[in-house]
Amino acid sequence: MSMPLPKPALLNDDQLAKVRSLESEIGDSVAVVAYTKTLQPADLSDEQLARIRQLEEEMGVYLVAWKKPDMVCE
Repeated sequence: MSMPLPKPALLNDDQLAKVRSLESEIGDSVAVVAYTKTLQPADLSDEQLARIRQLEEEMGVYLVAWKKPDMVCE
């Protein structure tokens, strides 16, 4: 069984304005993307996070670690 993929959130005008305000507050070089809460970020140790960052650097990509959802069948 495959894991569900995160999906972009559908924002109303007020929510979109809040995201745009946050982007302006953080800086022009930042894009904030809203996703539905189907998956939660994984709780990682400093060592695990460092390993992910190392692999990101090696591969030239961004990696995201999600908690595996509880599955009825695996």
